[in-house]
Amino acid sequence: MVHPHHHLHIRKRIHQKHEPYPSPKPFIRYLDRWVSVLGTVTSLAVLPQVLEIWAKESAENISILTWGLFTIWSYTMLLYGVVHKARPIIITYILAAILNTMVVAGIFVF
Repeated sequence: MVHPHHHLHIRKRIHQKHEPYPSPKPFIRYLDRWVSVLGTVTSLAVLPQVLEIWAKESAENISILTWGLFTIWSYTMLLYGVVHKARPIIITYILAAILNTMVVAGIFVF
């Protein structure tokens, strides 16, 4: 049986207006670029933690709960980006997922 609102939902989606990408509006284009840059930079902020764990071969005082949740979040957001074909989200969270996985792996190894 089809849900009674199913047809309405499909019709609503067809007629929604979506912002074109790249946007014709300069501010939105700038914001899109800034989010891509900032996403990459903040993902790279994990790199010192990765180097600290793997170079010193010690994960003392590193929380598996915190980094485990960061890793789960990274993979969830990566999946979200892939499903929605959002390149800035995909790029940001590929990098975040790799680095967070390295931290978690380092916690288990050391």
